[in-house]
Amino acid sequence: MQNQSVHFVLSTDAKPRLKWTPELHQRFIDATNKLGGAEKATPKSLMRLMGISGLTLYHLKSHLQAFSFTDE
Repeated sequence: MQNQSVHFVLSTDAKPRLKWTPELHQRFIDATNKLGGAEKATPKSLMRLMGISGLTLYHLKSHLQAFSFTDE
C-alpha cells in the first residue's frame, strides 16, 4: 500500500468515534483483500499494511467485525 496521507474524522460526541470516510474505507477494503479477506485479516496486520497514523487497533477491530458481518 502506498503511504499516502489519508484523513479521518473523529466525531465531537462525548465519546469521540471514528467516522469512516469513503477513502479510508476503501483503503481498509484494499488492505483486507490483500491479506486474503476478512477471515484472514487481523487488526494488527491491517494496521501495519494501511500505515495510517492515528488509526488504532480498536478502530480496526470494530470495523473488521462489522465488515465481516456484512460480508457473510
